[in-house]
Amino acid sequence: VVQVGEIKDCVNKIEINNAAAGIVADARITDIESCKNEATLKGGTVNGIAGTCSGMIINCSNTGNIEAESQGFGICKNIKEGIKDCSNSGNVTSQNGLASGIVGFASKSIVNCVNSGNITGFSEVAGVALIAGENKPILIDNCRNSGTIQLNYKNSEITYSCIAGIVCEMNYGE
Repeated sequence: VVQVGEIKDCVNKIEINNAAAGIVADARITDIESCKNEATLKGGTVNGIAGTCSGMIINCSNTGNIEAESQGFGICKNIKEGIKDCSNSGNVTSQNGLASGIVGFASKSIVNCVNSGNITGFSEVAGVALIAGENKPILIDNCRNSGTIQLNYKNSEITYSCIAGIVCEMNYGE
């Protein structure tokens, strides 16, 4: 856990089993800039760069494959401030849950982000973001997806599913 500060110019090249993230699992009040994950990451909930970030993620990339049991995200699961100029070209696979090329849950902005990796998930799958907005308007600008997006049903117990090239759900509240 990084409480306050900045994480900058870091690179992970080592395959990690039981990984939470390629760079940092939990970054509180921290910006992450110019970091890269180049290795395959495997585990329960797996993120190419960060699990949670309360600051900004800027100019980060993931080229490694993400192999998750429950949730997999190319860059970050949960970003509070925003994510800008980030890319994912690694394949993201979630065996039993959510998967996205860039971010799972974004609160304020997603700008200039690109996914070209193939994304496969069990219930919700998106090229850029699963849920955007957190009950407030959000800026999504100049984001692109060229990867294959696939929903991988294992049984008929799913009551909700979503598949989208860019964003599954814009959540503005009531």
